[in-house]
Amino acid sequence: ASLSDAEARQRYLDGLHQLPVLLAQIETKLRGQAMRGIVLPAAQVDAAVPLIRSFSAPLERSGFNVTAPRVDAVPADARDAFVTAVRAAITEVVNPAFERLASYVEGPYRERATDAVGVARYPGGDRYYRFLVRLHTGLEMTAQQIHDIGLEEVARLERELENVRRQARFAGSMAEFRTFLKTDPRFFTKTPEQMGDALTAAAKRIEPEIGKWFIERPRAPYGARRLAPALEPVMTYGYYQRPSAQEQAGYYLFNGSKLEERSLLNAAALSYHELVPGHHFQIALTLENTRLNAFRKNANYTAFTEGWGEYASDLAGEMGMYTDPYDRAGRLSMDLFLTTRLVVDTGMNALGWSRERAMDYMRAHTFESETQIKTESLRYSSDLPGQALAYKMGSRTIRALRERMRAQHGAQFDVRRFHQAVLGHGSMPLSGFCGNAACS
Repeated sequence: ASLSDAEARQRYLDGLHQLPVLLAQIETKLRGQAMRGIVLPAAQVDAAVPLIRSFSAPLERSGFNVTAPRVDAVPADARDAFVTAVRAAITEVVNPAFERLASYVEGPYRERATDAVGVARYPGGDRYYRFLVRLHTGLEMTAQQIHDIGLEEVARLERELENVRRQARFAGSMAEFRTFLKTDPRFFTKTPEQMGDALTAAAKRIEPEIGKWFIERPRAPYGARRLAPALEPVMTYGYYQRPSAQEQAGYYLFNGSKLEERSLLNAAALSYHELVPGHHFQIALTLENTRLNAFRKNANYTAFTEGWGEYASDLAGEMGMYTDPYDRAGRLSMDLFLTTRLVVDTGMNALGWSRERAMDYMRAHTFESETQIKTESLRYSSDLPGQALAYKMGSRTIRALRERMRAQHGAQFDVRRFHQAVLGHGSMPLSGFCGNAACS
């Protein structure tokens, strides 16, 4: 909202003064959970404290920028007084509140933390995890069933990677090939801008093929931008930011930190997941669909949304985007990463795996850096248990439904109409979308 009128400016100031109330409520909730023995693992606490403190900053580094266009909208005769009031609120009210929360988390809360992970360690945790599986996947499947699917899929993908090694005429062993793919300088960039360019370039390459596979395409433009640096230490990759009234384009916000650890091997596969024909295609089309009401436009079922992103990344291979063996290796590395989640998420939250065992499994079967493995294992075990299952299980369901439709319609099957049917109704739960768990 514009800050041109006095009422809007007062609401802004009121919001700043209400932040300490919110932070106090968070601390109260944490204290209550800790009394019941519900405490995040020590490693997660250690990662959270710097993030909390990152919100406590001088005015020039805070979310309020005195040079922003919104400030320019403040009438000249009121601007100095408004900026002074904001400065006082941030330095005297907001920043101390963030520091109080950080001090509690770093001190008394941290003292109760252990290295144990997973929801099953809490009373009723096994039932809670079954609920999370249904919530995030929409499927009636046990943790063991999903775990076994993950093991089988990892084995299949590694056989495909062996075929790529032969196609690339790499003379060394598979272990040497994996090391080469993870370390060769050709797969790394020097600047975040180069990373953004690589992601955008991949999307542009697929554009000429879209008409053969889709009936509609979104009007909103797209691109790639760097994630806010304060968020980068606690996020493995990034996320798609959908178009809005303030920003009409959709952007993939990528993690531009530690470039020496961020291979561009899977840049094309990641771009197809996040932009075209992935999340941007899916979400922008939904927002632009005049046939949908507000509820349908804003509904979000993770297995459908992330399942489509993963399906789209795989579909790009059918569209001719992975003819280069290294692009294909990049796609397989991404698929391995998402598939190992089926193994380690269920392992840590239901089957008694330690975090170290999960990290060892990821080290053996993915191309992720140590930094990424550490943040991801915390994500699965303490941040969003069950959520990471949605990517692979969702894509499997969409592809299984497509093959079922192909079998039913034979020569009359039109993949363009199938994609239109999938994307034309907004996000849906897999249970209603597929009909039953057998579709997966």
